[in-house]
Amino acid sequence: MGCGVGVPAAAPLCDGLGGLPALPPQPTTTAMPIAMAETRRAKLDLTCHLPPAARGAPRTGPAELSDHSTIPANLAHVAENTGDRYAVARTALSRIPHGVAIIGAADGAERSCATGTAMYVSFVPPMVVIAEHPGSRTCRLIQRSGGFSVSFLHASQQDVAERAGKSAEGPDKFATLRIKPLEAPPDAGGAPAVAGSMAVLWCVVRDSRETGDHVLITGEVKAHEIDETKIDALLRFRRRYAHIGHVTSEESPEGYPT
Repeated sequence: MGCGVGVPAAAPLCDGLGGLPALPPQPTTTAMPIAMAETRRAKLDLTCHLPPAARGAPRTGPAELSDHSTIPANLAHVAENTGDRYAVARTALSRIPHGVAIIGAADGAERSCATGTAMYVSFVPPMVVIAEHPGSRTCRLIQRSGGFSVSFLHASQQDVAERAGKSAEGPDKFATLRIKPLEAPPDAGGAPAVAGSMAVLWCVVRDSRETGDHVLITGEVKAHEIDETKIDALLRFRRRYAHIGHVTSEESPEGYPT
């Protein structure tokens, strides 16, 4: 193309080393369409709220999240100064955006919920996996009852996520923290879910195993509920709440079954 942005070409892997023939001369630059270069420079179009520890001063509105947000240039000193050799890895893992899910569980009159993550692992039958702390009340109720719910929150439900992440006294965490429950359909495990969510899955446990400091619990989906009017999901990204904001394609890219 006649107009483009220069991009350095990759260096040759070898130059006659070990009897291999030298690679032919490589061009020093290749042309990239301006549209592609502009896309790579585009900022993230997200809105997020800083957690209290990161605010420094009270904030009343959303903060803009961009590629220029301040991050440490070298994270190695974090592990050295804190003695935490996993600090750098956790920082890297916080760069994985994921939908905010509330995991619900119940055993008799005792009901609990916790913020968590969920991902699908099978379509036939439909199955998801969640990760829970082994000592949490929610995890114990799941293990005793054999079922759980997964509520995927809408962008307007950040306050619900913040409440669900707190501990609560009494047998019913939903009631104590004033989280409106959505009762499970018959034969779906009995776990309460969060009313007003974008989507809810009710699952029965098919596998449970300790992995590192969490318990991975695989559940088969027995019932679900979807609110088609809600499309803007609440996310966690870089230890902050965010939301999708907009979609960039009409259909799923090839290779993404969902």
